[in-house]
Amino acid sequence: MEIYAITEGRVLSYLLDPELESKLPIIPSEVSYVNFTWKSGVKKYYYNFYRLKSSNESILKTPSITIKTRGRVPKRPKEFSVMLPCSGNSSGIAQFGIGLMIETRKGKPLNGTPLRLNLRKECAVRGESVSRIQDHHFSTHTYSSVSPVISITTI
Repeated sequence: MEIYAITEGRVLSYLLDPELESKLPIIPSEVSYVNFTWKSGVKKYYYNFYRLKSSNESILKTPSITIKTRGRVPKRPKEFSVMLPCSGNSSGIAQFGIGLMIETRKGKPLNGTPLRLNLRKECAVRGESVSRIQDHHFSTHTYSSVSPVISITTI
């Protein structure tokens, strides 16, 4: 499944829908990271992951990324990961937030940014079960950022 977030410098309208986050699947407990692939093409864009936060660190530790939190979106496709480490202490579903600002080379934010997403991650401690309202399974989500495409692949 592919989901585009930003195309040709514009945040797509459905991302601004207040109901979007409740429609997205819960990231299963087996998934400990999400891979992104992005590129800017010929234009220069700068990014800032200004928010990486867990709403319940007794279930899900603070997410981290495998690139610097600020920098330039690469011209050619490049992969990075968002790490989603469960605490190992409690089973449950925790919400986490990602905040991403993308700016032009002149420092002008793209329309619709900053992009703020609140997603849900399931964590399970061995021997315990997690009750979910709905059972979601997914393999690939793609978000586009800027002209950059962010492809999220879950394993």
